[in-house]
Amino acid sequence: MPVQERIQQPRFLADAMLGRLARRLRMLGLDVLYDPDADDHLIRYTSRRESRLVLTKDRRLAAILGSDAYLVYGSKVAEEFTSLVPLLRHLACRFDPLSRCMDCNEKLTSMKHAEAEGNVPRYVFASCRDFMRCPKCGKIYWEGTHSGSMRKGIELMLEEARGP
Repeated sequence: MPVQERIQQPRFLADAMLGRLARRLRMLGLDVLYDPDADDHLIRYTSRRESRLVLTKDRRLAAILGSDAYLVYGSKVAEEFTSLVPLLRHLACRFDPLSRCMDCNEKLTSMKHAEAEGNVPRYVFASCRDFMRCPKCGKIYWEGTHSGSMRKGIELMLEEARGP
């Protein structure tokens, strides 16, 4: 087995201040837990139990967790992401854009076109062929009019994360 395949993909846990960043990382296909109601105790417990690196803006929490935390900087989500880029490069993260539910983090699964009927708007069912579903929360995803701009944003994030 090649070395790359043996290296486990990193798993993250974003604290309450990083909800928008968590969604952005999920958009890239990274495994990021996020619970805005989790207190520091639950964050520490979940991080240890599930071997997750905590992403936080809380200096005190980062100091307590030591190497199990990464301190994120910035006041806007783009700045937060940029502050995270060195870590993403260091961990050699593998990206699989649009493969996770942006709401609950679960891996999306393909669904048959016929299964989407009655579960998506009629015009969407008539105009789209490919649908993905979250097996946990049931949310259905498809390529819509916003997909072009979303893919451009993803490409920019990937270029920044992968570097030169």
